[in-house]
Amino acid sequence: ISETLKKEGIYFDMVLDEGSALTEGIIPGIEKPLAVVGIAEKGYASIELTCNYNSGHSSMPDKETTIGKLSRAIVKIERNAMASKLTKPVKSFFSYIGPEMSLQNRFLLSNSSFFSSSILSKLEENPITSAMVRTTAAPTIIEGGLKSNILPSTSRAVINYRIRQGDSVNKVLRHVETIVNDKDISIRVLNNDLRAEPSKVSSYMSSQFNIIHKTIKEIFGDVVVAPGMILATTDSRHYEKISKNTYRFMPIHMTSDDLSMVHGSNEKISKDSFISMIHFYFQLIKNIHAS
Repeated sequence: ISETLKKEGIYFDMVLDEGSALTEGIIPGIEKPLAVVGIAEKGYASIELTCNYNSGHSSMPDKETTIGKLSRAIVKIERNAMASKLTKPVKSFFSYIGPEMSLQNRFLLSNSSFFSSSILSKLEENPITSAMVRTTAAPTIIEGGLKSNILPSTSRAVINYRIRQGDSVNKVLRHVETIVNDKDISIRVLNNDLRAEPSKVSSYMSSQFNIIHKTIKEIFGDVVVAPGMILATTDSRHYEKISKNTYRFMPIHMTSDDLSMVHGSNEKISKDSFISMIHFYFQLIKNIHAS
C-alpha cells in the first residue's frame, strides 16, 4: 500500500497507528491516567543460535553437551545486556510527565545530563521502564533433542531483540557474537522473520501532535498526555518515507492486568473502550478539519 501511495505522489502530514494506550499505575508516582503518544518505536530482529556438537548416548555424557552449550550462551546473553541510554523519545517523555512527579524526581529529571546514571539505574528496576532505555533480548524459542536417552548433535534457539534508537540490527548481531564467543555455535539474523531498524523520531512540537493531544484531552478528560517510545513494532514503519510525522496511540483504557493479556490468553478490550475509541477518531477528524 505504501509503495503504491508513494508512486502516486501522496505524502502525509501525519500517520496515526496503534501504539500505547491510556494506562494507570504503570509509572510509579503518576496518579492520573497516562496517555503516551509514540513519537518513535523500537526496531526488531530475531537472532538464531544453532549449536552443533557431539551426539551420543545419555548414559555417557561428556563434560559439555549440545544443549548445555546452547543454554550457557542464552544465559550469557541475558546477563550481558546492551547499554542503556536516555534517548530523545525517553527524554521528551519525562519532560512531559515530570511536573506530575515528586519534587525529588522532578529535580533529577530536570538535570538528567548530570544524573543520567542514577536515572537509568532506577528505570532499569522495572521491566517496562527498562525496556524504554535499552535494547532488550528475549529468548522465545529453544529446540533440541528427539529422545530422552540420546544426546542431540544439534540444538537451536531464537532470541528476539527490540532495538532502541542509537543501536541497529548489525550492532545487535556483533554484540551477540562477542558475548557468545563459541566456535560450535553459529549465529545469524533471521531474515524471513520481521526485521526493522529503529524508527525515526517524529516531532512533538508539530501541529499534528497538538491535535492528537487536544483530542485525547477532549475524550478522556483529566489525563497526562506525553510523547514517548513505543516498545513494540507497528505497521507505521512502512509509511515513514511518505509521512512527515508518525504517531502511535490506541485510544483505549487499559489496566496493568489488561496489558498482560496482549498477545496472550483472552485478549480483549472493554465495551466502554470500544465506544470511546470511536468517539476519539470522530473527534480527531473534526479537529483536523477545523485546523
